[in-house]
Amino acid sequence: MSNFEAIGLILATLLGGYVAIVWTSKILNERADMVLSGVVNGVPASKRHRHIMLYHGCLQYFGGSIALAFVLTVGELRIASNVDDPDVRTLAYLAASLGAFAALSLSILAPFFLTHCARVLRNEAAAG
Repeated sequence: MSNFEAIGLILATLLGGYVAIVWTSKILNERADMVLSGVVNGVPASKRHRHIMLYHGCLQYFGGSIALAFVLTVGELRIASNVDDPDVRTLAYLAASLGAFAALSLSILAPFFLTHCARVLRNEAAAG
């Protein structure tokens, strides 16, 4: 693979992955606001519906974002293994480290986020 092709692949993968992860993060934050506020599109939601939104919506977006970041990391590492130029290889490793950081940070954040939302719902149920 030529250096020009490798740099193009690195940048395309990095940009596409960045856009996808930011987009899923936006959706995840909107879902979390709906779960915590209890209002979905201006209509109050039942506690049961909020629980379903938490475990069937937010959890899936977290899992998808983590998987996407992991796949992007593996893709960048594969690009690095097919390049001869050490500078381009370093660029691919740097791009892979960004994906690995995203996967790791989302993996750490997800349990705290989900337990916080579940705690809020549980406290609301106990309060009345």
